[in-house]
Amino acid sequence: MTQKGHSEEYFGDYRDYWYNFDFLELMAKRWELNKVNSILDVGCGQCHWTKLISTFLNPGTIIKAVDNDPKWTKKNDDTNSFFSSKKMDFNLIQASATELPFEDNTFDAVTCQTLLIHLKNPIDAIKEMKRVLKPEGILIFAEPNNLAISAIKDSLTSSYSIEELVENFKYSLIKEKGKINLGKGDNSFGDLLPNILNQLKLKEIKSFISDKTNLVLPPYETREMQAMISQITSLEFEEFYDKETNEEFETFGSKFKGTLLNIKAKEKSTISNLKKSIEIGKYFSGGGFLMYLISARK
Repeated sequence: MTQKGHSEEYFGDYRDYWYNFDFLELMAKRWELNKVNSILDVGCGQCHWTKLISTFLNPGTIIKAVDNDPKWTKKNDDTNSFFSSKKMDFNLIQASATELPFEDNTFDAVTCQTLLIHLKNPIDAIKEMKRVLKPEGILIFAEPNNLAISAIKDSLTSSYSIEELVENFKYSLIKEKGKINLGKGDNSFGDLLPNILNQLKLKEIKSFISDKTNLVLPPYETREMQAMISQITSLEFEEFYDKETNEEFETFGSKFKGTLLNIKAKEKSTISNLKKSIEIGKYFSGGGFLMYLISARK
């Protein structure tokens, strides 16, 4: 069995449709990326975010990317060719977000996308990003509130009773709190990030929300909708509550024990119903999600 890299199940084509280009173009102007000569992408994965950001950078810009997963830091000819065609000095290395192998005050900009939500100590990573940033340089974060999705209606949840909707949200909240309790990150860290930047004495803190939704309507004819459907149907039940972690998770609160006993069945049922709805061409979604684009200067 081939070892998966971190977040590999979420690196499908649908990731190419996370943003509207004209919105990113506006954000690039707000961030003054045309003045950036060096940039670091932390937790780059397969460099989706790095490539998007590079669209708004000048030829000759120095781009460094780091990830702690050896699978994503192997030499990739396609990625190297992409940046070479843009005449950019690109280098990808393996490193931890909390121990960046760069001198103080190295980069004009430092950025990450959906990194902090996975870290046990995201503040340590932010401090490192600040350390390697030049004075007056800009930090740029793309971090979500993933809990909000649980409150958005689709073809499956639109007929839920109040009790079912509350239970659905409670289920998602327990999973999120459980992940935090296990030291595996906070899926809605984007909500907290501006105040943390403020506490770290960063300046000019600005927060925006992406204007993109991932609309899904039958018969799923556009490339974007097909990418979304492909991502949804590739989902498998994640054994998040295995024997090793279940005990630790239960320390979150014995009052949730009854819920935890049913949580695996709920997860499997949800995914099964979703796939069946797609197969018969009945599933639809307005595609709303909450992605923050937050920036600050050193």
